[in-house]
Amino acid sequence: MSLYRTKDGDRIDLIVLNHYGDLKHLNEVVGANNHLCKIPMDLKAGVNIELPEFVTKRDTQAENKKRGPLW
Repeated sequence: MSLYRTKDGDRIDLIVLNHYGDLKHLNEVVGANNHLCKIPMDLKAGVNIELPEFVTKRDTQAENKKRGPLW
């Protein structure tokens, strides 16, 4: 899990987009950070946001290639 500390004017959707490359995990990130529900869209500096690690299909395929053939 990564930790991101906000700067004035950061937005959770842009943080997720920059970290993961898309918004596919936006709901999971918000769910992992319950305190964001009470904060306006534009975040103030100093808010800690946990950015969970997600296993992607591409990660799994790369790991399988490292292992080599099963037989």
